Amino acid sequence: MALVMQPAGSLLTELDWRLAYLTMPLVAVPLLVLSRARLPETPREARRANPPALAAIATAILVFLSGISLLANDSSSPWAWACMAAGLALFGLWVWLERRSDHPTFPFALLARPVFIGAVIAGTLFNIALGLLTLQLADFWEYLDGYGAVTVTVGLLPVTVVAGGGSYLAGRWLARGVPPGRLMPLGLLVCAAGFFSLVPVTVGSPYVSFLPALLLVPAGISLVTVPQSGVFVAHAPAGYMGAVTSSRITISAAIDFPHLLAPAGVHPVRAGTARAVVTASAGACVAGFRLAMLCFGAACAAGAAAVWLLFRPRRPKAPAA
Repeated sequence: MALVMQPAGSLLTELDWRLAYLTMPLVAVPLLVLSRARLPETPREARRANPPALAAIATAILVFLSGISLLANDSSSPWAWACMAAGLALFGLWVWLERRSDHPTFPFALLARPVFIGAVIAGTLFNIALGLLTLQLADFWEYLDGYGAVTVTVGLLPVTVVAGGGSYLAGRWLARGVPPGRLMPLGLLVCAAGFFSLVPVTVGSPYVSFLPALLLVPAGISLVTVPQSGVFVAHAPAGYMGAVTSSRITISAAIDFPHLLAPAGVHPVRAGTARAVVTASAGACVAGFRLAMLCFGAACAAGAAAVWLLFRPRRPKAPAA
C-alpha cells in the first residue's frame, strides 16, 4: 500500500497539496481492519485515571512543541522561548502530580532500568534518522537540484522497500533468539554509515551517489525499531502497557530536529518562494547539509555505543565479607 500511495500522493499534490492527505484514510482503514483481524488483543488495564496529571502532560507537550515551531521561524522569538519554558514547567508539574498520586499514569521506576533507557535512546535516534533522511533529501533535491514532487517521491521509494524488508528480517532474527541489545547497536552503526555516505554529495550529484544512504539508513532503522518496540512491550509493568508504549511517541515528539539548512541563511519554507536565493546560496546549503549528515552520523555511532553498554548484563555485586 505504501508503494502505491506515495506516488499517488505526489501526483495529487500537482492539483492541490491538500489532496495528498486523502491517501491516508485509504491506508488507515484497511490497516484497522487487518489489525483487528490478525493481532491479539492486549489485556484490559483496570486502573483509575489521574485526570490532573493527564491534563498536565498533554498541555506540556502542546505548549513545548508550539515553542519549537515558533523557534524554527525565529530563533530570537521571546514567545518561542516562553512557550518552551512553560512546557518544561508543566512537565515538572506532571512529575509532581504523579509522585503525589495513588494512581500514577506512568511507572517512573522504568527510568532507573538501563535497558529501558537504552531503548529510549535507540528510539529517539531512529525517529530523527528517518525524518532527517527523508526531509533533508527532499529539500536538497527539490530546492537545489530542481526535482519535481513526483520525482522526489520516486527517488525516496527505496526507503519504504528496504524498511519493510528489513523489519521482516529483524522480526525473524528476534524470533530466533538474537538479543535486542545486539540488533539495536548494529542498526545504529548501519545508520551512521548511511549518513556518512552523504557527506561528499553536492549539487548535481547523480542519484547513485545518494543510493548507499537510501539503502543503509532504512536498513539500520529497521534493525532498531522492531527490537526497540519489543523492549518497550516486554518491560511494561502490568496495567501500564498503554502508558509505556505511547511514551515512545511522546519522547520522540518532544525532541524536535529543526531544519539544518536554516543556519546557512535559507530556510526551506521560504526557499520555495525564492528559488533565486536558494541558487545563490547553494554553497552554504550544501555545506549545511554535509555538516548535518556528518554530525548525525556521529550521533548514531555514539548512540550505538551507549545502547550496547546499557544492554550489557550487569554482574551481581559480591556479598560483603
